[in-house]
Amino acid sequence: MAIETWMPVLETKVGELAGLDGGARSSYPASANDPGLPPRLGEYPIAIILPASGQLGYSQGGPNLEFHDVRIIIFTATGVVAEGHQVAVPFITRMRDKLAANFMLDGTVDEIMPRKRPANWYEGPGGIEYAGELYTGISFFYQVKENVSGDFSVTV
Repeated sequence: MAIETWMPVLETKVGELAGLDGGARSSYPASANDPGLPPRLGEYPIAIILPASGQLGYSQGGPNLEFHDVRIIIFTATGVVAEGHQVAVPFITRMRDKLAANFMLDGTVDEIMPRKRPANWYEGPGGIEYAGELYTGISFFYQVKENVSGDFSVTV
């Protein structure tokens, strides 16, 4: 599989979170009607899903494994306001439960797990910038593991 395959599934799963009125968006849209990443935020709460970094390991005998660090940001209000903090906190449990229940993202990955080190699993709520504007939000950090052995060959 590839990021183009599992990212739309992740977007769909996150978009199903209760109270996420603005839905979820990523650079790999989940459907033809999905506009992808918005130029500005207008409806809250909304989740933005971004690849943060990645690691790749392969050899001639395999397996070829790819690890993607993903940041899921839930924006809850324009500016840094108390109401935005109150809306953000319940998403900690909702996110944990939703992705634990969808451990393999409908079979598109080996696993999606909260990132353990070097960062925390989540940060916030607090001020987060998007497209040059400041919002109240909470960030979640996950690592996606996939076996990409069938996607390319390693030759000597």
